[in-house]
Amino acid sequence: MKQTIKILFFVSIGLLIGYFIADFNLENEAEISNPEKAETIVELMGTETTFGVKGNCKMCKKTIETAALSLDGVHKAVWDVEAIKMNALKYDFSFYDDSPMERAVLRFTFPNPENGSDAELYSKDTQDNPTNESNGYLSNKNFILYQKIPEYFPSGYYVATSIYTEDIAKNASRVFLMNNPGSFNEKPEKGLFSHQKDSIYVQTKYPDYLKPEIDVNNIIITAEPVNPTNPDGETDVDITFVYRDLSDHEGFESGVKDI
Repeated sequence: MKQTIKILFFVSIGLLIGYFIADFNLENEAEISNPEKAETIVELMGTETTFGVKGNCKMCKKTIETAALSLDGVHKAVWDVEAIKMNALKYDFSFYDDSPMERAVLRFTFPNPENGSDAELYSKDTQDNPTNESNGYLSNKNFILYQKIPEYFPSGYYVATSIYTEDIAKNASRVFLMNNPGSFNEKPEKGLFSHQKDSIYVQTKYPDYLKPEIDVNNIIITAEPVNPTNPDGETDVDITFVYRDLSDHEGFESGVKDI
């Protein structure tokens, strides 16, 4: 895929991330004398509720709404992207390609902790489709990608390091963003390109550099055979433990993501 890359890399304040906040109000409770009839009335009137679903892009919106609509009794599902405002990185780039594009995936790296801690370094990917008006044949494709920056993310310089693109025929290419792109041996026939790397400084309010803590004195392990009357070696093992997340800013911990 022949490509010419143009990259704009800056902070967009106030990216709207799609979280719902539950808001239920039950007023004027009444005694139901005929439950079956009441159920029919409620079904005809319809019931609206909201709940939190995390996502990053338009592809998430489609997936979330499709999954909700597949449930029995759901007639309308809207993933609202106007609930919570936060800082975000906005990646705006374009290139020429003969075919319509399927998606682009951009990788960026987290900054080194400014407090000198030994917190691990991370990279994160964000992806999206090209803008509809640009995604035709023999045309310049324009992508606008966002990556949210919660206040518990590290403060420092965020750097975009690579862009992966894929067209509708599943042909792929990758652009490596480097300090010295002239030193890179580009191979257009293999979809390998290079471009000047850039970075931007982001100041967050409550950077969380501390790892979660497990109470090693409060771990309980139990085991029992799955087939106690005819043991065959298959065993159920339950592990119970207590953990907590830590932060230099009490009350603003990022929370434990994986266990």
